[in-house]
Amino acid sequence: MRLRNGLLEIDRLSIGGLAGATISATGTIENLASRPGGDIDASIVAVDLAPFIEAAAARFPDNVLARELTARAAAHPGLFEDARL
Repeated sequence: MRLRNGLLEIDRLSIGGLAGATISATGTIENLASRPGGDIDASIVAVDLAPFIEAAAARFPDNVLARELTARAAAHPGLFEDARL
């Protein structure tokens, strides 16, 4: 990653150990100090995304998407196995 003149360039970011998931990303974010915007290409990979989704729903209880995905994971065991977003 590089930060120059308010532009954050992400060549390769990989974060593992997130409830069994790994997030990888590349992209740029501009105007960090004022009004951030940019383009990010990210993927989430896991043998089973259900634990990651459950952790996201617990962390962000008002997030409708995370809450609904958690409900579907509970109703359909294995739904998010071998998943990649």
